[in-house]
Amino acid sequence: MKYKEIRKYELKKFKDLLLLKFHWNYEVKPGQFFMIGSDDAPCLLNRPFSISDFIDNEAIFRIKIKGKFTKFLGNLNSNKILRIIGPCGIGVDVKKWIEKYDTIVLIGGGIGVAPLIFLYKEFKKYMNSIYLIYGAPSKNELHYAFYGNNFKDLIIYTEDGSKGSKGYPTDHLKYFRNSKNLSIIACGPKEMYKSLIRYNQFDTFVFLEENMGCGFGVCLSCVVKTIHGYKRICKEGPLFNLKHIIL
Repeated sequence: MKYKEIRKYELKKFKDLLLLKFHWNYEVKPGQFFMIGSDDAPCLLNRPFSISDFIDNEAIFRIKIKGKFTKFLGNLNSNKILRIIGPCGIGVDVKKWIEKYDTIVLIGGGIGVAPLIFLYKEFKKYMNSIYLIYGAPSKNELHYAFYGNNFKDLIIYTEDGSKGSKGYPTDHLKYFRNSKNLSIIACGPKEMYKSLIRYNQFDTFVFLEENMGCGFGVCLSCVVKTIHGYKRICKEGPLFNLKHIIL
């Protein structure tokens, strides 16, 4: 984990999506996140953001413009300094996963697709049986994955049927019912996680998100209840076995 103050970065806006890029010389694993802040921000503490892609030492983040801090980022002048702490959390060791599983299915709901893009590209380097399923309420909200990317092999679901198949991204799991040695990694709303519980024949892992203060395990503001007691998302996560957490 490193702390840096950076002045050189790129910000682009598309609809309610903010694409943030900056150079990062240190190792980053898919599934990790960064704490980002600024002295001029409306909140004192840095805020956590999952890394969405990492290309030639360029860290890329897909951020939904929603709260005070993300609106602040969206209007930030390029001469303002950003405070960066990262990478935080336990990343996914892709090579260990492909040694254990023959098929991996990634499921993203809305902006939850952001951390799965980096994961998908890393898995794709080593295996063909990797699937990325992306769901949103309508085609107008599918830009989280496509903006700043050239994806051609996404499996798309929209609730109103305006793009791809009608329904929810978890609906696609019916095609994998007879698969053996399969793992699911999901990121999205908790309602989506609850719908995954019925597929308990698979090893399912989900990204969790809670209010976070420090990002490195001291403040205890991001604890979640599991069958093994309380766990810190920033240290023991952000990826957890669905069978272990109490939703």
